[in-house]
Amino acid sequence: MTIRTYFNLRKKRILMVLFGCAVTAIVSALLSVRYEFLFLFTLSGVATAIVVMYCAVIFGFRCPKCRGQWGYLAMYSGKTFSIRKDLKYCPYCGADLDKEI
Repeated sequence: MTIRTYFNLRKKRILMVLFGCAVTAIVSALLSVRYEFLFLFTLSGVATAIVVMYCAVIFGFRCPKCRGQWGYLAMYSGKTFSIRKDLKYCPYCGADLDKEI
């Protein structure tokens, strides 16, 4: 497994959790019109999504070689489920992203 594949898998997992939080929040918001207590699920879905994004950016992505913080770079660059293709090396230690771990 390469470092790039490792980061892409982490990003996919985090985005799946965020998708689940968003679906929970939207469905419970729509149903809370009829059942008022479901508004709590809307709040919990939004709060969980915020916490997951914060933890993903701060703790979710570290270079396996140097433990450098990649959170913002990994989450907000590239396509939805992958990091940018033009990133070739770790900006902290210079490790090749396409080399086997």
